[in-house]
Amino acid sequence: VSTQSTGQWFLAMNLAAMKLAVLTATLLMGGGCRASVDWSQFLSRHDLLWNFTYGDADPRENFIPVRWTEGAYIGNGMMGAMVMVDNRSWPEMGTAKLTFSINRVDAWTSLEWRPDPNKGWRRSPIGSLVLDTGVKWGQGRVDMQVKMHDAELLGQVVVGSTAAISFRAMVGADRMAESTLVLDVNSTGIVPEIWWEPCSVQRGPRGKHGDICDSDAPVNCSCVPSRKVSNAGEAAAFYQETQGLAKIRAGWTTALAVDTAEGEAGSRSTAWLTTSNSLFDRPVPGNGSIGRAQAELNRRKSAGLDSLVSGHRAWWHSWWPLSFVSIPDARLEAMYYVSMYRFVSSVRHGIHDLTGSFGPMGVTFQWGDYMWDMNPQVSYFSNHASNRLELVEPFVAQFDVLAKQGSWSDHYGGDFPQGVELLWMLKNYWRYTRYTHDHTREQTSLLTLLKQGMQPLVENQYVLPAAPPADSRSPCLLDDGTHIHVVGVTSPEYPASWNVPDNCNFTALTHNCTNTNFGLSMLSWGLRTTLEILDKFEIFDPLRAIYEDLYLRMYPLSYDHATGYWVDWVHRLDLPHRHWSHILSLYDLDTVKVDSSLAETSIDRWAGLTCNDSIACPTHCRGFTRGAVGIMSARLGRGEAAAGNLSKFLDPVVGVIQPNGRYGEGVTEGGAAEWYEISPCDESGYIGSAVLHEMLLQSDDRNEVTVFGAVPASWKEVVFDQLRTQSGLLVTAARRQGLTAFVQLEATQDGEYALIVKDWKLGTQATPSTIPKVPVRQRSDGATLVALKVGTVVTFFIGTVVPDRTIRPVSSSNPSQQNWFGMQRAPTCMAYQCTAAWPTFMTSEQCDSTYYCDTHAC
Repeated sequence: VSTQSTGQWFLAMNLAAMKLAVLTATLLMGGGCRASVDWSQFLSRHDLLWNFTYGDADPRENFIPVRWTEGAYIGNGMMGAMVMVDNRSWPEMGTAKLTFSINRVDAWTSLEWRPDPNKGWRRSPIGSLVLDTGVKWGQGRVDMQVKMHDAELLGQVVVGSTAAISFRAMVGADRMAESTLVLDVNSTGIVPEIWWEPCSVQRGPRGKHGDICDSDAPVNCSCVPSRKVSNAGEAAAFYQETQGLAKIRAGWTTALAVDTAEGEAGSRSTAWLTTSNSLFDRPVPGNGSIGRAQAELNRRKSAGLDSLVSGHRAWWHSWWPLSFVSIPDARLEAMYYVSMYRFVSSVRHGIHDLTGSFGPMGVTFQWGDYMWDMNPQVSYFSNHASNRLELVEPFVAQFDVLAKQGSWSDHYGGDFPQGVELLWMLKNYWRYTRYTHDHTREQTSLLTLLKQGMQPLVENQYVLPAAPPADSRSPCLLDDGTHIHVVGVTSPEYPASWNVPDNCNFTALTHNCTNTNFGLSMLSWGLRTTLEILDKFEIFDPLRAIYEDLYLRMYPLSYDHATGYWVDWVHRLDLPHRHWSHILSLYDLDTVKVDSSLAETSIDRWAGLTCNDSIACPTHCRGFTRGAVGIMSARLGRGEAAAGNLSKFLDPVVGVIQPNGRYGEGVTEGGAAEWYEISPCDESGYIGSAVLHEMLLQSDDRNEVTVFGAVPASWKEVVFDQLRTQSGLLVTAARRQGLTAFVQLEATQDGEYALIVKDWKLGTQATPSTIPKVPVRQRSDGATLVALKVGTVVTFFIGTVVPDRTIRPVSSSNPSQQNWFGMQRAPTCMAYQCTAAWPTFMTSEQCDSTYYCDTHAC
């Protein structure tokens, strides 16, 4: 049956419900749902807003965006800007200034942020565009709005009684390699100045300020020296050169032009800022970015502001409707769309690190390179189901380079994962091939990388009591004749003294770093996936027999029924574990289904130890940890628990989500714990969207689809459109008056799919059909099985009357919490870190805590 079918075909089915009620489920073939979403109006209820005054009051009494945790952000996925108030001269404050801190995702340097011989390249700040009103701060007001639908920053600054400016800014989304930010300023009573400040200024807390980065002593700073390279009559251009690939000097360029015109009503200034990078030019890096930046800036200026705005808005207006979600909780809905906006603004090139295009911002920042553990994994958890696969493509493309070359040191900045870490990253790659049916990548790059990830362990396999491999620091496989044991793989960030690499014994089966559930799960997933690909595509591999033997004789995961899965073969989970690596088999490897008492016991024990809400400072349950509790709660069908953890995820004490929606963690480096030392870790700000997806739609690699499987009973109205499953189905559904009104499936490949709708009890039984091309039957567990051809659209609903299938936003149950993010609300006391030895839990008075605006006890 084609989607072009003009007939309205119906297939009646009996649906047995609870209390012996008999309902009728109907299958509607042909036309699909109709979206009726005014995106501009809908997203306006979640635009980020800043409204604050500034006078003679202590800045701790005003809520002014002076740090990355508070500022506005705009970007195109390559270049981004953090917009903050310049407070370096506080308490005098000087003239009223806004700074646009500029960063690019491909701006890397080999200069070190901190002494660490084991680290390679680092992300580097570029500089700041400064908007200076020239007027001393008085009794004034600043209003800013990130208009998400257009991805533009709108604002006004009023200083005194006569001087005022209004502005808008955006980073053109239609061109990335040479990215352009435009700042359009209209003013009355004053002619503002706009200039470029090379590199970035380290921003401290309120009342404190860092120093401009010292290029002669780059430790802890990483600012690359800047020099002006433009000639008279050209736009100003600044070149930052560093040691690039093969120790060749190369770098990136920032070009700036400001046009100002004065009229009777005031003045208008338009700043055009373009960046380009030649650090990774082929075949040899060089200084080509100088000419490219100037040429692109001139092209943009010649085309005019309207041209840039038109192309920019066209891109964004086509991007938003790829999928749609609307729920009655305004704050959680805001979290969802703000994180979607931030991700695409942040990264559309390479792999998402911990900051994307919004960092580093010149803050004391520990994680300026790639972190190959939980961090890049959780960054992408929400992009597949949201049908925004364009955001995952750069990640996949970068790993394609790794598969082809064995390295990307000559293609991208930063290091690359190896061994077990590589296997972990490949779960995202595998997931992409599933959602997109990319069979070519599955049997080429993915297979190559899986084998590469397992190679160190396969090569280091030996039989007890034979001698260990020459490299005794590498993880090993030990064969005792019955089982294959994994030795030398820790359980990441489990806070136990025996769970650190320095305590690992690589030569025997000891109690340290042996048979961790993490290591066993990762290797088992890699082996199983490799064998599945070999079978699926009938590929001959000389190592197949070895893979099969390892997979069949792998030491089993350790557990007991009282406490669930253990950390390794001798240690139960007895301490908080923010990385949940001991139960990765449940999520996100999904090698064990979350449908057993063992899984439930394991999740409850982990969450109880890690996220004990009776503890005032549950510091191990922030960010992605709180999100993972929400996801696993949803997998267990606990809608209230999933929603509750999402709420706590946004709590400034428990979740540490910042006023502007971003997330960070402290960096002490052995010194005093000051709040300004917090480092951005944006990946933890994205996992909340993945929690919401799991509440609304769950899918697996067996073509099972569960709709509204973990929605709280209080959410009477819910709707989503064009969410994607692992099998590539595009699903649309609506919940009305507390029951599922309809579910629409659109097939992107041929297959049989199992549909589970939680509030349609006991499944369906199909009556004889006159449409044999669309067979529908009931599975023994009550799921509805439907076979679909690519392009087919079917709609299930209760009864015989076709429901209203118009997709529109639902009303907010808490409208006062719309526009939740920005900086309109009073700061909140935030817990920092407990210092006692585990597992002792501290009260807030015993925590090393910090007040939001300054250092105080909680």
